[in-house]
Amino acid sequence: MDAVLRLVPDQRPRTVDDAVADFLAAVGRQAVQEHRAAVGQGHQVLVDLVGLEGVEPGLAVDVAHPGEFFEFETGDQSILIVRTEAGELKAFFNVCLHRGNRIRSGCGRARELQCRYHRWTWALDGTLAAIPDREEFEGLDEAAYRLHECRVEAWGGLVFINMDPQAPSLVDWLGPVAERLAPYRFDEHVCADRRGA
Repeated sequence: MDAVLRLVPDQRPRTVDDAVADFLAAVGRQAVQEHRAAVGQGHQVLVDLVGLEGVEPGLAVDVAHPGEFFEFETGDQSILIVRTEAGELKAFFNVCLHRGNRIRSGCGRARELQCRYHRWTWALDGTLAAIPDREEFEGLDEAAYRLHECRVEAWGGLVFINMDPQAPSLVDWLGPVAERLAPYRFDEHVCADRRGA
C-alpha cells in the first residue's frame, strides 16, 4: 500500500470530485479493496467516496444537530443514524423491539423515536422511554429493550457504519488512506446540490 500511496499527487485538487478522481487514478480500486481485505471486514461506506460501495450518501451534516436522523438501507437491513441530545452520533437497527416494525423512515428531526404501530418510544440514545398501557407489561426488564446498536463513526464529513462489533475502528480500517486524504479537508466541504436525491 505504501508504494501505491506515493502515486497520489501532492497538489490540492480544485474540487472534491477532482480529489476522488485523482485518488482512484493513483491508487486504483483493486489496491483499496486489497487494503480492506487485509484489515478484515470493513466499514460499510455511506458515501461513494472511492467508487466502491455504490450506495446513497450519508453526510455528517445531515445529523449535525440533536434530534436529526436519517435512515440507511443496506440489503434487508434498515439502520437509523441519529444525533443524540448529548451530541453523540448513534446508529440503531431500525426495528421496534415490540412487534418488529420499522420505527422511522426517511430523514428529519425528532425528540424521540416512536414506533407508529403501538407507540413504543425510545429516547435518542436508544433507551426505552415509554410504553402505552405499561401495566400490561409487568416485570418487563426495560434495559433489555434498548434499541440494538451498530457501530458508527464520522470521518471527513462522512458517516460510516459497521454491523460487526469485532471489526477494527474506522481509522484502523482506512489505514494510511485517511492520513493521505487529510490535506483535502473533506470535513470542510459543503453539499451545494443534491441532484437525484
